Amino acid sequence: MTEHILKLHKIAKRKKIPETMLQRYHEDISVINKPFHFKGDRDICVMLIHGWTSTPYEMRVLGEELQAEGIAVDAPLLSGHGTRPQDLENVTWEQWVEDVDKAYKRLRKQYARVYVGGMSMGGNLALHVAKKNADVSGLILMSTPYKMRYEKLGILMAHMTQWIFSYKKKYYPRGIQAQPSITQLISYQKYPMSSAFEAYAAIKNSLKDIEEITQPIFLIQPAHDHLVARESIYKIYKKIGSQVKEKRLIKKASHNFMGNGKHKDVFQDVVRFVKRSEQ
Repeated sequence: MTEHILKLHKIAKRKKIPETMLQRYHEDISVINKPFHFKGDRDICVMLIHGWTSTPYEMRVLGEELQAEGIAVDAPLLSGHGTRPQDLENVTWEQWVEDVDKAYKRLRKQYARVYVGGMSMGGNLALHVAKKNADVSGLILMSTPYKMRYEKLGILMAHMTQWIFSYKKKYYPRGIQAQPSITQLISYQKYPMSSAFEAYAAIKNSLKDIEEITQPIFLIQPAHDHLVARESIYKIYKKIGSQVKEKRLIKKASHNFMGNGKHKDVFQDVVRFVKRSEQ
């Protein structure tokens, strides 16, 4: 454990992750790779789906904000996550869809209304849930791609290199998109190329027949997301069949903005969206 902590401190220093964020990480070390459920005092629950290669812990601060307002929160763990990168091998995107669909059906037995939110690819999985379950009360999509930045080039390069390198290291940008996030510590620092193609399939399949989704939706995206194309928020907003829909671009935020706990105003917007949909 000591060696693990020293390694984390080196990573945190290199990525300029604040000591306060790292301290909380140490306090929560036993739960960072586990699903969580927060009870509320209303008959409402928000299911939060973490992003690809990450864990439910990146959604914990938002979950605490929702619970403080009496709203229950449930964050499942996707197959192949929270252990080691090798466990992503042979996991298909359909398994992730099954993971979240089962979690949703479990929650619908407990709560009258269930909202589904997701970070990055987790947002695409939320779209899958909404298409399979018309009784989803609302959707909260965060940094959710309609299209990736430099998508065509990225896919071409991935196909060219997968035969040479079976794994790839994570890349974190510098500059305005580089706000530190706990996600940089809890997520896998490398990933199987095969799993990257599964994540891409989950994204693209979630966008098929998107006009059939009619539940209220709140879209949130960093203005300078280094992974997701900026037009994603506008494309989803335009094409989705929802009558009640909101969107918000966040300035000076990283792709995994939910994991740094700095955007309390965004958290409150999520709370307001859930409460407003109840009126």
